Amino acid sequence: MSLPDAASLEALSLAELRDLVGVLITQVRRLQSDNAALREANEAQQATITALRAENQALRDEVARLNRGRDAHH
Repeated sequence: MSLPDAASLEALSLAELRDLVGVLITQVRRLQSDNAALREANEAQQATITALRAENQALRDEVARLNRGRDAHH
């Protein structure tokens, strides 16, 4: 069932309105499921970004430490 525009809702029969409500409920549930999956994926990506930032900082610190050691010997 395609979704009617708001102006044509008055012309729908009770059975058509019930069908429409069923379609809308199905779509809302699907969207909720999609949203939950996207939130989980987002949280996983945020955790990865946090870990990569920490690793990046550790590598920068190591490079700085090695550069200080190299400069001290010259």
